[in-house]
Amino acid sequence: MYEVNCLIIEEMYSKDNLLLGIRRCLRGEAAAVAMRLGESASVADVLDTFHAAFGNTETPEYTLQRSMDVYRKRRTCGQSRS
Repeated sequence: MYEVNCLIIEEMYSKDNLLLGIRRCLRGEAAAVAMRLGESASVADVLDTFHAAFGNTETPEYTLQRSMDVYRKRRTCGQSRS
């Protein structure tokens, strides 16, 4: 979920492409949960449902590391534009 949230913030991909990517990578129970939402479910619907069904599956350390990676990437991108 963290990666999807980062992609939403970065606005590199459309919501439709994000949803397609999410659906294609799901397996098992996660895929079944997404299918029950139906074809018209949005990215937010899928993320909210996953959070409710599975809770937070990322450790605080992992989340902090990923946040730092995004921060560094944004800083590097900002410097290269100057």
